[in-house]
Amino acid sequence: MTMVGLVRYLKLEFNSSSLDDTSRYNIGEWYALIFFKTRLIKSVIISLMMTWMFPVLAGSYSFDPTLLTESENKADFSLFEQGGQLPGTYLVDIILGGEKVDSTNVAFHSVKSPTGEYSLQSCLTKEQLSRYGVDVDNYPELLPPAKNTEQGEQADQCVNLAAIPQASEEFEFYTMRLVLNIPQVALRPKDEIPIERWDDGITAFLLNYMANSSETTYRQNGEQQHSHYIQLYPGFNIGAWRIRNATSWSQSGDTGGKWQSSYIYATRGLYRLKSRVTLGESYTPGDFFDSVPFTGVMLGDDANMLPSNQRDFMPVVRGIARSQARVEVRQNGYLIYSTVVSPGPFELTDMLPSHSEGDLHVTVLESNGATQQFTVPYTVPAIALRKGRLRYNLMAGRYRPANVDVETTPIAQATVAYGLPWNLAAFVGGQWSPHYQATTAGMGGMLGDYGALSSSITQASSEYRQQQPVKGQAWEVRYNKTLQASDTSFSVVNSQYSTADFSTLSDVLQSYRRHGDSCRDWHSNPLRNQTSVVVGQSLGQFGYLNLNWSRQNYRDAPASSSWGIQYSFNTGDLNWSLDWIQNQYRGNQDRLLSLSVSMPLGHEHNTYAAYRMTSSDNSKDHELSLYGHAFDNRLSWNVRQTERYAQFHSGENSGSLGLDWHGSYGDIGGNYYYNPTMRQISANVSGGAVIHRHGLTLGPQINGTAALVEVPGVSGVSTSEDRRLKTDFRGYSIVPSIFPYEEHDILLETTDLPPDAEVTKTDAKVLPTEGAIVRASFSPQIGARALMTITRNNGESIPFGAMASLVNQPANAAIVDEGGKAYLTGLPETGQLLVQWGRDASQQCRVDYQLASAKKDDSGLYMLSGVCH
Repeated sequence: MTMVGLVRYLKLEFNSSSLDDTSRYNIGEWYALIFFKTRLIKSVIISLMMTWMFPVLAGSYSFDPTLLTESENKADFSLFEQGGQLPGTYLVDIILGGEKVDSTNVAFHSVKSPTGEYSLQSCLTKEQLSRYGVDVDNYPELLPPAKNTEQGEQADQCVNLAAIPQASEEFEFYTMRLVLNIPQVALRPKDEIPIERWDDGITAFLLNYMANSSETTYRQNGEQQHSHYIQLYPGFNIGAWRIRNATSWSQSGDTGGKWQSSYIYATRGLYRLKSRVTLGESYTPGDFFDSVPFTGVMLGDDANMLPSNQRDFMPVVRGIARSQARVEVRQNGYLIYSTVVSPGPFELTDMLPSHSEGDLHVTVLESNGATQQFTVPYTVPAIALRKGRLRYNLMAGRYRPANVDVETTPIAQATVAYGLPWNLAAFVGGQWSPHYQATTAGMGGMLGDYGALSSSITQASSEYRQQQPVKGQAWEVRYNKTLQASDTSFSVVNSQYSTADFSTLSDVLQSYRRHGDSCRDWHSNPLRNQTSVVVGQSLGQFGYLNLNWSRQNYRDAPASSSWGIQYSFNTGDLNWSLDWIQNQYRGNQDRLLSLSVSMPLGHEHNTYAAYRMTSSDNSKDHELSLYGHAFDNRLSWNVRQTERYAQFHSGENSGSLGLDWHGSYGDIGGNYYYNPTMRQISANVSGGAVIHRHGLTLGPQINGTAALVEVPGVSGVSTSEDRRLKTDFRGYSIVPSIFPYEEHDILLETTDLPPDAEVTKTDAKVLPTEGAIVRASFSPQIGARALMTITRNNGESIPFGAMASLVNQPANAAIVDEGGKAYLTGLPETGQLLVQWGRDASQQCRVDYQLASAKKDDSGLYMLSGVCH
């Protein structure tokens, strides 16, 4: 081994086997002490001088290990003299295609080349290569002929990488990197993650909860009114199965509280089929027919499992509140979201997916009793599929109405879409019940630079309760386009109802009530047509513009419509925002205009001042506010003061004070609001919980798929995902939201580790399936740090290069330097060390220690000595 190689080797902290190839060691950072010893410095200098002075005479250079110690009991360095390293198990980063694909323990064995040089060769399994993206099925010779043909006997065999033409590996020992050089033709497409790597996660019970409560006191008569709302999302994971439920409770005024369950179902992925099966209460997709709530069974494809997947989304609800108000969002008749907002523009982006695609009906309940109502369309993109792509959905069950008086009629639905050549797609579908039958068919296509377009026609036969069957027809056109050059997104949906007798499945089934008359009152205002348009435009340094418009024209009733324009931009430290909304609903019209500007106070941007003007048909408000955050963004606060000028009341003052705490175990907040006629106090709390085999872990709300961070015994440690979320007293925390079927690196913030804890591996790769709670596990070494001077009981020194480790814990080890010193971590208060420098029994000894009798410096490092027997 050359002298430069030895220097690099001795500086390295690595994991290797002991001399009997069975133990795993960590060489401590006190290697640096070795080079400050006089004899070693002389040896290094002499060897380097010989290397530099006689390059012509030098064929190869070897290092005499006798220079390292004068003792006859020398560690065996013969392998290093030939350019090799000790075989054994090393913790390495595996690199493929320039990217890190894994960090794991890999066994290495020593091989001799035809030229007589030694090197280490890894032992990787076929399953590992498949997880890293190698198309192992095309190379059956990766595994040698098995003596036993049972697959289980071959699972742990080392692959023969030479079976892949031009494939090789390089073990960069000094950086602990195993670089795999595999031709691209032997790899699967980069965005195609093998199913073997998908992780269904742990068995766990999980719960999301959200609750808010308010008390309103009217000044004139002192009357008080209370309002309470609780939303629970319990669930259970076992294997690939996910059981989910949504239950809410609401109470207002003198009326009693009411519980309502939106759904309860069990679902799991069928990964080979790229599909999902659902049992219980759920909703049909809304891509071909309107979404329908049902109780039964549903089987359909799952686009999330595809490399080019499109994630489920919930539209953003925007509006303007005139005062402190409660906003309620309903979908298919079910209350799915409720919150209290401050006066001014609001934007609801934290609604959890409801697995339904019906329009969102929004009600804004003002503190003075006034209400606003508007509809947010849930626009589904145009149908456009790649060639050969199959989408399907099959459902059978019973209709599940929100009103318990409506009958639960049997229903069924089937839809199929297929990607054709020339960027076209065809789709057909059908719905059936005893009182309703419908078929739909259509075409869609990708138009290249011109976006995506689809069109469909639906024929329906409807039989309302105690009415004669009627037939109707409807056309629908959808268009989507994104202009990359101008960063513009555009979406439009138009539906035309050719006859007054066209109805949807829900329209008809809602007429079948157990009580009340039979008329067609449930569908007294048939639609003539409806249109929705959404445009988003980035203006670069001049801000962003968003426009949305929707309109519903009825045959026998006034039209309903909604306009919205949002424009925001920055000028220096000033942030400007302009919002205009107009809602027309069943003859009532609301117009609201809001202009706001904000700026940071100070250089740290922790506090902001803002002004907002809001103008409606009958009033104009001017608001000044201060808001900010503190304690690493855990605390957010706001103070607002508003003056209103109305048609009959001018100069009315109102104000509010709000506090919210975002903690590791959830969020909690409170708000106080007043105006000339009333005052209101409200409080809210939200969070999530996971019960697993190690106990209960609390955290923020879990948004679908999450990771359970495990650092056993170490509290107060965060990850790169969110510095606010720290491990609890047992060492567990929740990363509440990660994308399914995608690989994530959970990085541990080592700066949060206490002095008596160290981790060798600071990142954990996770690749969860949908709804999974996956483990991001770290193995800390907890204990004291010590520099121990070890001598033998016969007076001789311990040979340089000997390995010292805790008995029965060979992974926690360090090298002994020339002076007999070893730097060790993770030590308990008392224990015994095993010191080895060879294979024979005479080349090992044991030393007892007690930290209580040792000195400790200011950094927490113990200084002690011991005699090895």
